[in-house]
Amino acid sequence: MKLLKARQYVICQHAPLKGIKPKVTIVPVKDLMLTADYEWMIKRYPAFKTSIESAGMKFPIIYTDLEHYWLKRRWKKDEEGNCIPGISVHTGNKRVYWAKRNGFTHIEGYFVNNKDEQAAIVRQTFLAPASFPTTNARAYQEEVNKYETIN
Repeated sequence: MKLLKARQYVICQHAPLKGIKPKVTIVPVKDLMLTADYEWMIKRYPAFKTSIESAGMKFPIIYTDLEHYWLKRRWKKDEEGNCIPGISVHTGNKRVYWAKRNGFTHIEGYFVNNKDEQAAIVRQTFLAPASFPTTNARAYQEEVNKYETIN
């Protein structure tokens, strides 16, 4: 097993998880479907790639299953347009994409039962591209500059 492990975990400060440290689970990356639009993700991937390769994964991903997902339009569909059963990433699509491309078999994640739980975690874990951690500040800034000129 090759595990992509987070460097930091949260104790939630917002309802409905206020004061709770969400349970971290180890998830097989092969089981995770991506929900982000591919073009959107790839446009933002270079700055992210620089960050994760130099500083690692800061927080676990956030994922859920079809039964609990609140954005069915983003869920992966089959040829007939039906949602494919399984588990999907809500927050952390670039992390899972990178993990799959780099031979990781598992990744740490927070399973959420609804949008409110997801929002409580995201309020503490969201990182804008300019905030991505890195140990190579110059290379990272070059990637951020590229990202900012794309938008």
